[in-house]
Amino acid sequence: VEAIVACSHVGTVAAAVVAVQALAAPRDRFIDYALAQTLRALQPQWAPALADGSLAVHDPDQLALLRRSLGTVAEAPHPGRLVYESLCLNCHQADGRGLAGIYPPLAASEWVTGPTRPLARILLHGLGGRITVAGGTYGVQVPLPMPPMGLNDRQMADVLTYVRSAFGNQAGAVTADEVATERAASAAHVGAWTAEDLVK
Repeated sequence: VEAIVACSHVGTVAAAVVAVQALAAPRDRFIDYALAQTLRALQPQWAPALADGSLAVHDPDQLALLRRSLGTVAEAPHPGRLVYESLCLNCHQADGRGLAGIYPPLAASEWVTGPTRPLARILLHGLGGRITVAGGTYGVQVPLPMPPMGLNDRQMADVLTYVRSAFGNQAGAVTADEVATERAASAAHVGAWTAEDLVK
């Protein structure tokens, strides 16, 4: 998945040729998702080469995938989506539903659609311990803490805005100023937050 996503950042015809090599290996829905998004992002580079016959792809399955991809329109993704796909997707998944008992969902999460203060603090300092999300409990049998993300105020605002409006969520945007306020207010905090601390 990481190799395919990396191809999308290269922005060349050769990157698309490399990405479609994923069809020769075992795949799952996460690889298929990453491949589809990468081909959409690189379409301005590889589509002309496919049209004029200069694209160095000869495998029938790879060519068929590229031709199907032509029906999709490359669009500028939400900046928060880019952050999500590079840092959050592996745990919280492409559909925002997480992994049962391990990583909590962002879809239909009261934490995501609620006040922005706890969300900002989780991204700033991380989260550990037990947490209940959408009726499920996480961090008990498999205590995998969420690390701090190391993002700047703009990146944090973008990804929080994205998850609050994606996966069926319908919550308002988060501004970089709001994030900056929480960064300053929690500057003295050491270590990961717990759910109990965040609701005080």
